Amino acid sequence: MKQLFVRPERCLACLACELACSEAQTRTNAPGSSNRPRLQVQPAGEGAWPAVCGHCQDPPCLKACTSGAMHFTPEGGVASDWEQCVGCWMCVTVCPLGAVFPFPGKRKAWKCDLCSGRGEPACAHACPTGALIYAEGPFAV
Repeated sequence: MKQLFVRPERCLACLACELACSEAQTRTNAPGSSNRPRLQVQPAGEGAWPAVCGHCQDPPCLKACTSGAMHFTPEGGVASDWEQCVGCWMCVTVCPLGAVFPFPGKRKAWKCDLCSGRGEPACAHACPTGALIYAEGPFAV
């Protein structure tokens, strides 16, 4: 199964991943779609770190979700059901990657869905340095 890997040493904080994610979100008609990216590039020391969901095999966000909104997608990723989310923020609190965010102005959890049903995640496709890569692990660095 393919996974989204982060190589922070390659991140230039160019925000191409955020822009591509935003564009991909505006083209979907899914509930909760928005032009907001589902990842954030965070400063980290002298570099940057794309805070993107690792789609854990044993996801803490799914275990902590009180409403059942967090679920596995058919592709094996973890997504949040916009309609079921009650905004308790337990998923935000327990995510070890800081990749689940409160959606501004709404009581909804916002996170990467691996561009579910759309093929390769837009962020990995747009990354010019390979800081984000969608591959089966282990992969060649």
